[in-house]
Amino acid sequence: MNRVFVFLALLVALSSPASAQPELVRCAEGRSVPCFRTRVDLTSSAAQSLATGNSARWSGAAGAVPFREVDVGAVTDAGRPLVLLVLLDVSGSMAGEGMQQTHSALRAFLRGLGGSEVAVAPFGSRDVTTGIRGARFGTPAEAEAGMDRLPAPAGNTGLYSAVATGAEVLAVRLRTAPPGAQGVLLVLTDGRNDVGYPGDEPGLLAGPQGRERAVDAVRRGGVPVWMVGIGSGVDAGELAALAGPMGTAHTVAFDPVRLGRTLDELRGSLASARQVTAVLPADARARLARGEAEVRVEHAFRGTPGTPHTTRWRPPLMALPAFAGVAGPSRPLATLAAVQDESPAGGTLPVFAMLATLLAVLWWIVPPLIWPVRRAAAAASPPRSAPEGDGIRPGVREAPPRRPGDITAALARRIVVRSG
Repeated sequence: MNRVFVFLALLVALSSPASAQPELVRCAEGRSVPCFRTRVDLTSSAAQSLATGNSARWSGAAGAVPFREVDVGAVTDAGRPLVLLVLLDVSGSMAGEGMQQTHSALRAFLRGLGGSEVAVAPFGSRDVTTGIRGARFGTPAEAEAGMDRLPAPAGNTGLYSAVATGAEVLAVRLRTAPPGAQGVLLVLTDGRNDVGYPGDEPGLLAGPQGRERAVDAVRRGGVPVWMVGIGSGVDAGELAALAGPMGTAHTVAFDPVRLGRTLDELRGSLASARQVTAVLPADARARLARGEAEVRVEHAFRGTPGTPHTTRWRPPLMALPAFAGVAGPSRPLATLAAVQDESPAGGTLPVFAMLATLLAVLWWIVPPLIWPVRRAAAAASPPRSAPEGDGIRPGVREAPPRRPGDITAALARRIVVRSG
């Protein structure tokens, strides 16, 4: 009896879905369209190169089942904490819809940072140094909540002083951070350095000398600086100079979607891993249930293919692969609406339509193709004329019925005559 229980326990354990990657998940809540979700570990150089997600092309297959579309999201390495200082331009030119869109994209960016240490500080043309030095580092949720207390847009843009002060503050903060922590300075602005007017803070950096001092501060800080210019009033060359040798400069339009994608790419450069979500054909579950398969994920950056990443898919022994959850990709999957669902409204409707068409052909089309031959043969033979008289054959009349006694008596007379 004990052996039976051990055998059943082993059978259940083998038939349960494996917890290792890759996982078969639903592409969307409430639908049975299958997606693969797996983790791909990259080298630091590959992660930095693939940070510009629009330049990378991902593909792959699970055995003979190809990926229809691939979405890639960054996975932050929990073993290396992030210390992030965000400087947000609150000059007068950011007033209105521009500030609302920037706030929306920045909030979404902070929610995806996970266990990081973040501080958000505003800068304009007054109290620039004091405001940045007084920024408090905390969790991403605390930083998001602090955005509600940012001042309303007003004044001019002290960009040089903000970058220089931010690099110094972040370098000081990293001295007390956990070992291995990575610091990043993120600057969001919609204009150029423009100070020196009445009402501006005295002593703000300006001109070529002020720009050079800001660049020197970035070099001494030794941290990456992400410069994100929003709108058409920014100077791409100035942003690139302020980013320094370890940073990056980006210019985007006043569009929350594009700004959000840029921030996601920047966050992806911090991670050495990617979460790959791939849309599969509707019949993938049945095909993947046949046996083990090699899952291959490939990427190409600017036309140059990278090292392919392979894992093993092992289906359960007793049933079709069960869904391990919902994909939750970083962007809407374009082909999701076009993928054939396995629900009765989508998967079985074509089958019923095909059966109905077959029955219609057998009922209305096939019979006319067979019966006209017999009708033609019948039409070729002349019709039979009605018989003459009232007999069953011409010239023969049907005798009236006889009684049983008459037939028996006639038969007896014949026997007597013949015997005599």
